[in-house]
Amino acid sequence: MSAPATRSTIDPATAPPTRAAHVAVGGLFFICGVAFACWASRIPQVQAALALSPATLGAAIAGLGAGSFVAMPLSGWLTIRVGSRPVASWAALACSASLVLPALAWDAVSLAAALAVFGAAIGVLDVAMNAQAVELEHRVGRSIMSGLHALFSAGGMT
Repeated sequence: MSAPATRSTIDPATAPPTRAAHVAVGGLFFICGVAFACWASRIPQVQAALALSPATLGAAIAGLGAGSFVAMPLSGWLTIRVGSRPVASWAALACSASLVLPALAWDAVSLAAALAVFGAAIGVLDVAMNAQAVELEHRVGRSIMSGLHALFSAGGMT
């Protein structure tokens, strides 16, 4: 008896080579780490440029979490509908493009809105790249998730 086919079933005949997939998924984790670190390293300059108090800055930064909070469940739904690969690809582009938005903010409200968009992009990327990692783990037959998360950290240090 064979298991019924599901959306996550990988056909080795049509799957891309495992090594290339591993590099691609690792690249997503690395890009996510770089993007988040780019924003985090600029927080003091953004605070000074907008003359924000620590409390106001903290409230604006809550926009990052709010964007992720809203986008992550939607990302799961979208990943199920169209697959994690296209969602991850588009989210990586959105994450990179939205990274410029906090620099364009003119006050705390616009900063919070910019961070909500950036947080949504990071949240979607997080869900989709982890879904890709799970599929890749199934394909290689061993645990690789910790190594991929290490690439996120390496991206953050870069």
